Amino acid sequence: MPSAPQQTLPVRIGDWILVPELNLLRHAERNTEVRLEPRHADLLCHFAAHAGEVLNADDIIEHVWNRQVVTDQSVYQAIAKLRRAVGDNASAPRYIETVPKRGYRLIATVDSTADSADSHSPAVPASADTAATAPPNRRRLGLALVLMAIAAVIIAIALQRPGDIERQY
Repeated sequence: MPSAPQQTLPVRIGDWILVPELNLLRHAERNTEVRLEPRHADLLCHFAAHAGEVLNADDIIEHVWNRQVVTDQSVYQAIAKLRRAVGDNASAPRYIETVPKRGYRLIATVDSTADSADSHSPAVPASADTAATAPPNRRRLGLALVLMAIAAVIIAIALQRPGDIERQY
């Protein structure tokens, strides 16, 4: 299942404007567009939400791949594709910096205000399928509630009087 973008409004990242719901990067001055794969748009959203922070491969897999079983190689390939999309270079980065033995950091400036998007950005409609695009925290809350309900049933069964259990059989 594809992961949900953490950001839904356009966000300016360096010279680019990311429109997450369209998986689209627009260059602010050159009037060019780059279509991203959904996972790569999600990765860029995650970087934008944590601009300046070092994110290791485990963190990226947890938040972008939603703990699916993937290798670090998937992260490396996704970052390489993002670098190509924005015209970045790993040896002289302007967007994504590799921090040896620690992870990756978005070093470009990020402006997430709504007016950071150029006036040519279309209005992006809200998704009708909110369950499929729920943020990871909302899914975790739902999982926690289900686990608490299961625990309550187990505790109720364990607290039954021993005679009650014998009469059931």
